[in-house]
Amino acid sequence: MGAAATAMLTSACGIPSFEERQAAIDATETEEPTENGSGVEADNSDRDQEQVSGPVLIDDEPTDDLDDPTWSELSLETVVIAQYDEPVSLKSRSGSADLWIAQRNGIVRRIQRTFNKDGIERISADTSVVLDISELVSLAGEQGLLDIEFSLDGRVLFVSYTDLEGALVVAEFDIARSSRANAGSQRELVRIPQPANNHNGGSLAIGADGFLYIGVGDGGGSGDPDGNGQNTDTLLGSILRIDPIATETSPYLIPDGNPFVDGGGAPEIFLYGVRNPWRFSFDAGTDDMWIADVGQNQFEEVNRLAASQDFGKGANLGWNQLEAFERFDGGTPPASTTYPVFAYSHANGRCSVTGGHVYRGALLPSLDGVYVFGDYCTGEVFGLAVGNETVLRPLSFEAPRDELVSIGTGPDGELYLVLAGGEIRRVQAAPAVIEE
Repeated sequence: MGAAATAMLTSACGIPSFEERQAAIDATETEEPTENGSGVEADNSDRDQEQVSGPVLIDDEPTDDLDDPTWSELSLETVVIAQYDEPVSLKSRSGSADLWIAQRNGIVRRIQRTFNKDGIERISADTSVVLDISELVSLAGEQGLLDIEFSLDGRVLFVSYTDLEGALVVAEFDIARSSRANAGSQRELVRIPQPANNHNGGSLAIGADGFLYIGVGDGGGSGDPDGNGQNTDTLLGSILRIDPIATETSPYLIPDGNPFVDGGGAPEIFLYGVRNPWRFSFDAGTDDMWIADVGQNQFEEVNRLAASQDFGKGANLGWNQLEAFERFDGGTPPASTTYPVFAYSHANGRCSVTGGHVYRGALLPSLDGVYVFGDYCTGEVFGLAVGNETVLRPLSFEAPRDELVSIGTGPDGELYLVLAGGEIRRVQAAPAVIEE
């Protein structure tokens, strides 16, 4: 990947100088519109960008002399373990060693993992169907089955998909301790009409609090023409938090701690100001929330919301007044903006961030605590460590271009790449090279 793909924030507090930022912005290339067809899109329409203060990283050459962290020197490889039709997500389930795969066409499948008495793993790509809702799912543009998630006890399967009218639907199915969901048990939780067939969001995650978090895009259209990102009266352009317990009047409850439970916005909203959050996750070690938000035409961003600060409850991430750290189309930065911990430009063919996970597995101990994510267009995969200094390094493997739609973790915390072309790849240490 070379030095041109290496980047790091410069100062101890992570803020480059104005001159460094301005020079990098001046050098940024303008890309043509790119759409990956699997829920992530980079839209490069005309816009007016004006700089605001904040730590932004533009990603060509290293701008500092800090030593490389140990984890950046890891020799890693990916190994294909299964192949499916347009997979979009990989999730694990409490009480199971298996991996669960969502396909864009509305089918959920399972990768079986068994271990012999010596702990040797055997992987089998199960061809049987866990759930088939293909007749309910629309597939235009970025639509489809977008994500799955399991309840903390593993007895409920949540799905998010675009229905035949193009609305974003989140529903649950009873799966108990079976390997097949009960297709007749569907219970619709949320249905959100979508103005366009892109920017659906649709990512799902269960927090340590047991609540269901739902990522919702701004509704599509270049530049968020309806201003949904800054409108807390709509569910678009936000991350929702609900308690999926039905009452006589509602399919879910509103957690007491939600920021607008007493008014001022839709009570389901947990945070807002996002464009198209394409994969968010909770750090299994700290419970911090990490959000990758796909940019408009210049920047991709990664946000970390600390568990110690209520996971950013009520946070405004700035869209559509800001794109990462920059004013978008002459926008005014909201006074309460929560800025990303990292942003990168569309230089060198990069176009669309794919969010991942903080590594907490056992096989790669030096990678512990590092957030692993990638870019859909280039296939690059990066590690991001946030501490006294914010450090980004390319990892020693890549995905094929225009294929990296998800990065998932197994129940043991190990990492897997989900590729639009069909492959599921496990990340592991490369064999040592013995020099003679």
